[in-house]
Parts: sequence; C-alpha cells; structure tokens
Amino acid sequence: MTTSDRSDAMATQLAASAPADSSARRRRQWLAVAAVAVILAAIAYNASRGVAHAARIASPAVAGAPRPVRYLFGWTHWLGLMQIGVIVAMVQLIAVVAYFWRRYPRHPVLLMVIAATAIVWLDPVMNWAPYAVYNPQLWHWPAD
Repeated sequence: MTTSDRSDAMATQLAASAPADSSARRRRQWLAVAAVAVILAAIAYNASRGVAHAARIASPAVAGAPRPVRYLFGWTHWLGLMQIGVIVAMVQLIAVVAYFWRRYPRHPVLLMVIAATAIVWLDPVMNWAPYAVYNPQLWHWPAD
C-alpha cells in the first residue's frame, strides 16, 4: 500500500464519519435548546406576582405595593418591561459571547464578560442573606 492509497483511504474514512458526527452534534444541540426551553417554561409557569395570597408574609398595615406614587409618564407597565428587557438582553449577551467564543476561544475580553456576568448571578444570594426587602410585584417563586 502506497502513501497515496493510505491518504485516500483515510480521507474516505473521515468523510464517511463526518456526517454522522455532525448530525449527532446537531441533535445534542437541539436537545440542549429544548431542555433550556422546558426549564424556562417551568419557571415561567411557577412564577408568581404579589403577596395577596400569602397571608404569612403580607403586611395588613400597608396599602399598596410599592407605596403609592405617580407612575413615570403615567405608564403602568415599567416593571414588566424591565423584566422582559433583562431576559432579552441576557439571551443576546449569551448568543454574542457564544459566537465570538467559537471564533476567538479563550480571548481575555470574553473571559472578563463571562466573569462579570457570572458575578451578577450571585446578587440574589447576597440580597437574601441580609433578608432584603423586595418589591412583591416582581416575578418570584411562590411564597407558599
């Protein structure tokens, strides 16, 4: 067997295995996306707003949540807009970082973006530790 025959055999073997690897990888990616979608749907289904149904944590002495103030420009949907905006921004940030990570693996700027984003996820833990007060109109896990 000559060198040319070996390289041709090797190229044929690699070409034959490439589509199978590609389809398996694509299937894993779709399964991962589906798993993330199911998890997000479960969180959205269980999300709760307000504390009217949770008598153990609601304060009967307080009327209004948050305290009654005029809405900015008279528009009452700022809270939902901000929450949806955060979700959209995070999806965009993850997509951009994933795209550039594939082009420039282990780039220092991308590592810093990942580190800065990871620190933000620790914020709820730092707020829960001192029993911080939250706006009950924000989406949250059910109180009961």
